Amino acid sequence: MKSEKNTYLPKEQIAMFTQREREILNLMIRGRTNQEIAEEMIISINTAKAHVSNILNKLGVKDRVQAVVKAIRCNLI
Repeated sequence: MKSEKNTYLPKEQIAMFTQREREILNLMIRGRTNQEIAEEMIISINTAKAHVSNILNKLGVKDRVQAVVKAIRCNLI
């Protein structure tokens, strides 16, 4: 059986997330697309994409699914 990777995020790393990024992450968890995020947050699609990209980078993951799983496992949201 595979061992799970450490999903702990240090407080400093959690603190790096802006309130807006946490809001976007919540929408990602609900399965929203970039377009839906943009519409709901009343921001441009490019801004939504930038926020999602920042979230992926801060979590050290490659895609939205990995970001959502890691955020949930780390109790980030």
